[in-house]
Amino acid sequence: MGKILISIFAVALTFTAGSILAFRLSHLQPLPVSLCTLASNPTLYDGRHVTLTADAIALSDGWLMAEDANCAIPDAAATVLPVESATIPDIAPGTRVVLTLTGTFDAAATPGCFAPRFAIREAAIRRVDRE
Repeated sequence: MGKILISIFAVALTFTAGSILAFRLSHLQPLPVSLCTLASNPTLYDGRHVTLTADAIALSDGWLMAEDANCAIPDAAATVLPVESATIPDIAPGTRVVLTLTGTFDAAATPGCFAPRFAIREAAIRRVDRE
């Protein structure tokens, strides 16, 4: 009887430790999503580490705005807030490019009046339309 209880305890402990470890490590790997997916359920992804490829436009003040023109949801756009040490691609204002962004999704970055409601914060930026 004692060996059975020890075996059950060992199995339960191993399962619990493995589940906790998998959950903790899952936050290290960015979730691959689209802007349309983020816009359709922003609270689910708020604060999560995500990676996405999107069309982007360089604005005159040096900001980048990513958008999903193929999405029926009007909010499928995000301001890109790069990591301070990130190399921002040299893009002329008004130019449309394709970027891969990896960063933290912010579902409530702005009220959405004059800028996209969402943001990708601390984004690592890679230009992919030239590759």
